[in-house]
Amino acid sequence: MLKHPPKGQALRQLITEKMHVERQALRLSSPAVRQRYDHAWAPVQHLEKVLCPCPEGLLRWWAESPRGHLILTHLPSHYAEGPQAVRKELVENVAYVCLNDLLRDPQIALRAVASLLDHLMGSHGAPQGRWLSDGAGVIPALEDVGQKVREYATLGYLVDVVEITDSREYFEAAFTMYLTNRRDLRVADPRIEKLLHTTILSESFWRRIAPTLPHTD
Repeated sequence: MLKHPPKGQALRQLITEKMHVERQALRLSSPAVRQRYDHAWAPVQHLEKVLCPCPEGLLRWWAESPRGHLILTHLPSHYAEGPQAVRKELVENVAYVCLNDLLRDPQIALRAVASLLDHLMGSHGAPQGRWLSDGAGVIPALEDVGQKVREYATLGYLVDVVEITDSREYFEAAFTMYLTNRRDLRVADPRIEKLLHTTILSESFWRRIAPTLPHTD
């Protein structure tokens, strides 16, 4: 019988291997941020709690992927493709998470994370590669999810909740709402809530597809 690692192990692996805090992030942040996060590891612990609802399978695949890092910063939250400087090394594809966003509205902070995962699941984060929400996927099961996301984006259910202009922003909004305010997502767009719940945010889904998942391009 296949044994799975203890709950939380993949998240710890992700934090150890993929999460970084900019040296001056706390010092250059607002007084409210410095008061709330009294040491450099405090925002990491906060982000860990925010990401905790993600399935172990997703977190483990992300942690083991060659691309896809998290950097906690004082600058605006955003996702950046391609090589990014982290201390004295270069890493590829980074979600920059602003400490102020993380403190005041984790949903905003998570948008960069959602975009990073969207790109990884679509094409392993390949340069100019397709994203899951473009209707792509690194394996057929994820491509099927991506096709549904792109289809649901055309229905316009979330436009009354957040500003959305394309399928990538739709996925970003749905993913972050699921993690931070799932009940509101279920009311606003029950189709995408159910899709996320039964696929990429489902532990059983990742266990089922694990044998077919490649980890490189």
